[in-house]
Amino acid sequence: MPGLWSYHYAHQGNRWGNVLVTIRRENNKTIVNWGVSDTTHLIPDLSNEATVENDSSVHCYDAVWLRNENIILVDCVQNSSTLGIGLVNYFYYINASNKATIGKVKNDMYVAYTNIYHRKISLLTEDGYHYLIRAYLAEFVDEIHRRNTYVEIISLNNPMKPWTIRVMDRSFLHQESLAITDF
Repeated sequence: MPGLWSYHYAHQGNRWGNVLVTIRRENNKTIVNWGVSDTTHLIPDLSNEATVENDSSVHCYDAVWLRNENIILVDCVQNSSTLGIGLVNYFYYINASNKATIGKVKNDMYVAYTNIYHRKISLLTEDGYHYLIRAYLAEFVDEIHRRNTYVEIISLNNPMKPWTIRVMDRSFLHQESLAITDF
């Protein structure tokens, strides 16, 4: 897949699931593809495709498919340095049926990173409740903040209104520094 930037292969319990979401870039466009494997194919059909954004200041890192809500959630930042505020976090939402972007929601960033090269999200569903775990990894943020990375746990019970439940950072762990290296 040309321009592949990221993929999210969902888990089912302690095993790999059958849902795959990918992000790729073509020039200024960020494109998401998604699909489900069936009993005869191990690799999902990724023919579902939508453009998330066509803006060079927006960078998307990972995406998950909330199948019950029929929504693809895409984790992105926008470089707003021209406004003097640096990077701003956004979740973009795509309707998985009609493949249209249905909105974006700003969410907090707890460290003023000037560059993020990559980060990971993981969807956890427990007893019908959705949680998103987002990790900022030391090797993928700007050098000055590499010892100040963190993990967020975000409630997605209403996906259009994400709510950060907990931020696990160096102060939460009573440490002088925290450099997360794997997720």
